[in-house]
Amino acid sequence: SLKRNMPDPIPVVLLGRLAVDVKYQGKKLGALLLQDAWKRVASTAEQVGISAIIVHAIDESARSFYTRLGFTQSPLEPYTLMLPLGPVKAKL
Repeated sequence: SLKRNMPDPIPVVLLGRLAVDVKYQGKKLGALLLQDAWKRVASTAEQVGISAIIVHAIDESARSFYTRLGFTQSPLEPYTLMLPLGPVKAKL
């Protein structure tokens, strides 16, 4: 999938941890923050050649959040997740 016809190493963006204050959780703000990050990555990808977004979830709750939004778990590290840029662009 992602690895086919890709350089080694594959160019990705490592997304820093997103967080929403406890009193604002459950209001879809995390998804909005991630959508903003996706827009910025997609814009940058046109110039830099980014293939995917990588995140390192801090705990099971964060891993579940990213999984619900389309990220897939690394076969090597359960708290490292990846989202190819194709689906990101489709969501915009």
